[in-house]
Amino acid sequence: MVDNILIIDDCNQTRSLLKDILLKTKITKNVIEADNGIIGLIKAKNQKFDLIIVDHQMPKRSGIDLVIDLITIKAYKPEELVVVSGFLSSEDVSRLINANVKNIFSKPIQINRFVNLISFNDVNWLNCNHYRIISKIFA
Repeated sequence: MVDNILIIDDCNQTRSLLKDILLKTKITKNVIEADNGIIGLIKAKNQKFDLIIVDHQMPKRSGIDLVIDLITIKAYKPEELVVVSGFLSSEDVSRLINANVKNIFSKPIQINRFVNLISFNDVNWLNCNHYRIISKIFA
């Protein structure tokens, strides 16, 4: 089980769905939400989370900029960050890979795959050496 997870996504429905999944499957007991990258950055700096799930395309601050900031200030390791998006350009993927972010997932949500991958998180998949660029984790 993961103690604390932060979900940063501007879509309330996506945040609610992810939160419900994470709580009902007992992957975590505590989910905190943020609806944009600025609020997410503040929350991530003020509280330590075991895992942060970040949408890429958000108002005020993109998910990619946010995760790169968190890594640059050494607040989080790349393995503790998950980027989700409905669309990532090859430039976006390159920026994430250059920042050593290995957990990159596409929307829409396929619930069973998401639960399997996140629950497997209990440290092993977050420390793997290969990149998880996976299409259609979400459906």
